[in-house]
Amino acid sequence: MSIHCSIYKNDLSILLIPAKIPLMHTSGSLKIVHAPDPRLRVQTKPVKKITLALLQALKDMIKLTKTFKDPEGVGLAATQVGLKERFFVARLHDSKKIPPSNPSQRASRWANYDKEFMAVINPNILSFSKNTKVYFEGCLSIPNIWGKVRRHLSIKVSFQDEEGNLIKKTLIGIPAWIFQHEVNHLDGILFSEKVLAQKGQFYKFTGKDKAGTDTFEEITI
Repeated sequence: MSIHCSIYKNDLSILLIPAKIPLMHTSGSLKIVHAPDPRLRVQTKPVKKITLALLQALKDMIKLTKTFKDPEGVGLAATQVGLKERFFVARLHDSKKIPPSNPSQRASRWANYDKEFMAVINPNILSFSKNTKVYFEGCLSIPNIWGKVRRHLSIKVSFQDEEGNLIKKTLIGIPAWIFQHEVNHLDGILFSEKVLAQKGQFYKFTGKDKAGTDTFEEITI
């Protein structure tokens, strides 16, 4: 079964009027910004100084992301809570586990993946691997919509931690995938734009079957 929809300003019209208003998640003064809010299009500015206010925002973002259980939140960028500086929080710990490439793999690929979050300030992607893979991904700012996006299997990155230390490392598999997704957010780019540009497939989450397995319907554009 498929859902038919049209395109509006390079995004899915179905995003503009969700079939079901998502549960409001908040932490401190922060709450998730949903598409098509223009704050998701902001191109963030580098963090010049690590302040107490920034550290508190990072803590609140981690708490906020952890409130998402099904699906689990694995990353959250500043723009997704209406902030304009270049930072995000994510589960980025070393793992070569490959992200899901289709709906049936989503739950199993996240099983036993490290649940601890880390703060990433002023992230940069220094180089990309030649090898790529199509991943099945979604976004907390676009509830219930999923899509297939081609991303690089490994990347070399740099960023600052909460103490201002410069870190350079190579990310492979799930951490590389998450990092690319979050950096896109900080550049004002949503994953749905990637799906459209790559002529990929969209899906809508429709609930769970009797066995408790997630079910999806293809969205035909």
